[in-house]
Amino acid sequence: MAAYILKFYQMPEWKRRKTEPYQYNTFRCLTRRLVEVDVQNLARQILTWPLQLSVQVNNEKYLLAHAMTSKPECTENKYYYLMGNEMNPEYFCNGVEGYTSICGHRNTVNHKIWRNEKGNLIMCDCGCGFRNGKLGCLCLETKEEFYV
Repeated sequence: MAAYILKFYQMPEWKRRKTEPYQYNTFRCLTRRLVEVDVQNLARQILTWPLQLSVQVNNEKYLLAHAMTSKPECTENKYYYLMGNEMNPEYFCNGVEGYTSICGHRNTVNHKIWRNEKGNLIMCDCGCGFRNGKLGCLCLETKEEFYV
């Protein structure tokens, strides 16, 4: 989204009108609520954020990413973290050894937070952007799940 925003505002006005809309409604929502300079500043800020974040809570190590995680010492391309790899059953079964990975991107079944059998991969996209979806939240300190 950030790349789309910056590219969009670099175009002349006439070309913007002919540009393919962003695939999700995020861009449209932002431009309805923020002025152009704030949308661009937000895009630049997003580009400074890490693709994956490693945190430790109560002596447990977590990896957080939008779609998939990797061992911190193994750097993947940005699309791996942002879009994932649907053809990687090994990841869904085993996660990343030594860590609990928490991701979103893929809607979960029944709009509930999903865990693999090992409990080291947690998928928390409960479809909040869709009519019947929910916002799934997980407290890392207590493992308590919340749904809005």
